Amino acid sequence: MAFYQGLSEKSKIKTSEARSMAYNKTSEARSMAFYKSLSEKSKIKTSEARSMAFYKGLSEKSKIKTSEARSMAFYKGLSEKSKVHGDDFKNR
Repeated sequence: MAFYQGLSEKSKIKTSEARSMAYNKTSEARSMAFYKSLSEKSKIKTSEARSMAFYKGLSEKSKIKTSEARSMAFYKGLSEKSKVHGDDFKNR
């Protein structure tokens, strides 16, 4: 009977150890999955931020080009007007 109880106690310990090891592995797997999920979310946010920054950069560049084009057109318009007025003045 004592021998049987000794074996029974050893098997209880092994079962308990196996359960705690399985729990630890499951817990580890869950935390890894959670970490990977967070990592993926941060990658998406980083990617979104990069594309937004790129889009804003393009938008700013196009604003500058539009502004430059307006300035150039305005300057050319003034230049053309002064040429016309200068010619008119000379012909008078």
